[in-house]
Amino acid sequence: MGHQRHIDRDEELAKENREAILALAILQKVLWAKKPKDLEWILVRLYRYAFLEVEMTGSEVGDPIYRELFK
Repeated sequence: MGHQRHIDRDEELAKENREAILALAILQKVLWAKKPKDLEWILVRLYRYAFLEVEMTGSEVGDPIYRELFK
């Protein structure tokens, strides 16, 4: 039981890590940042926002716009 709990926690941390790396890669691509440190100096003015769900199958993204960002 204890061993499985640690495995489950490791898998959850790995998932969060993958999501953070993907988010960072998208931000760098969209905001033209060469390294993560560059994001500290970029000013983004938010005019409106929306929540979107993006379906991913392996390394393939369902939405064509986000597919290009993912590349």
